[in-house]
Amino acid sequence: MTATHRVPWPLQRRRLERATDYWLSTTRPDGRPHVVPMWGVWQDGRLYFSTDPASVKGRNLAVEPRAAVHLDGGQDVLVIEGTTARVHDDEVWARVDDEMAAKYVTPDGTPYRMAMDPPNRLFELRPERALAWWEAVTGSTFTRWAWNGGPDPEPVLD
Repeated sequence: MTATHRVPWPLQRRRLERATDYWLSTTRPDGRPHVVPMWGVWQDGRLYFSTDPASVKGRNLAVEPRAAVHLDGGQDVLVIEGTTARVHDDEVWARVDDEMAAKYVTPDGTPYRMAMDPPNRLFELRPERALAWWEAVTGSTFTRWAWNGGPDPEPVLD
């Protein structure tokens, strides 16, 4: 399928950076999907999020690290597929934690810090491919990208 109006990656990157809710899809050990909304931070071409290793998504990622994430809404669609991994780098943790605190607040107005959830661990989704389209635009806008090592992907042309 050839897109007549390709979706520009810089626009999608801004959406990822500004989003407050991300929907993560993982796979349970029996093969059933598990989809949950979560908070996260898009930095340097990766999605960072924290979760308790004992949670359903944490247990799923321990068995099957491949996952997908998408943003809210069905009109301006963006789906990213990739592989997750635990982050052990203290500098990355500090950078992500600072951005989380700037982006999210608790119900009482306190900036959210990952240390507020002691069992949580930091994960990253390393994207491998992305799909996007604009539902309301006449003509095909379906666009694909693949990552080849850098923070931004390259378009996959049909």
